Amino acid sequence: MEFLMLVLEQGGYCMTMLYGVLPPAMAWAMNKKNVQGADPTAISRAEPALVGVGLFACGIVGEQILQDLSMLHS
Repeated sequence: MEFLMLVLEQGGYCMTMLYGVLPPAMAWAMNKKNVQGADPTAISRAEPALVGVGLFACGIVGEQILQDLSMLHS
């Protein structure tokens, strides 16, 4: 039973990383690329939003880790 609980919880990390952390990271990498003909002001306006979304997603992953660790100790 405990093994099944661990397997189910580990799927939450993959989904959070796939849909929460990776999209802002990929957008940041694309914005950092020097694309010919791109508007540099559009990139600079997007950076604060990308940082905010990335930090929020990392915070969710951190909270999930802390909750899972606290469940293991109780």
